Amino acid sequence: MKLPTQKGVSLLAVAVLSMLVASAAMLALYTMRHGHLPMPEVWDRWGKSAKVISGELKKASGLTAQTQESGQANSDQGGNGMPAPVTIGTGARRCTINGKVTYSDTECLDSNPTTKQIKLHETQGFTHPKPPASDTETGNDGEQDLRMKALEKALDKATR
Repeated sequence: MKLPTQKGVSLLAVAVLSMLVASAAMLALYTMRHGHLPMPEVWDRWGKSAKVISGELKKASGLTAQTQESGQANSDQGGNGMPAPVTIGTGARRCTINGKVTYSDTECLDSNPTTKQIKLHETQGFTHPKPPASDTETGNDGEQDLRMKALEKALDKATR
């Protein structure tokens, strides 16, 4: 008895094809929701992270003097390629880029006419709820006593 051989597309090819279709659909849905592709932003973040890491490695290894002599020194706002952090005292910047409101010190430049300085306020964040007032403060002692008496009567009846 001879078994017929399979003809057509292999199972591996079907799996790869379905992964490609699913990734294209995810990319289309992301683009529809946010209006742009995420990869340029990711590459910018990775590039900044790489600059920070290389700056820290150079600083730890003692190579910062050589880079400053060669003119490749990083920005003057901390020496590691990243701007100084935003604090309550310094505030943040608000501007409109490509029709979208952006809060950023790195993207909102002075050359942008829509840039405004925003004053930050310190908040308490999440706080625990206040505990409920005790029964002596609310004056519910009489009502609580009646409930306890009724409960005790019910327990006495049940145990007889």
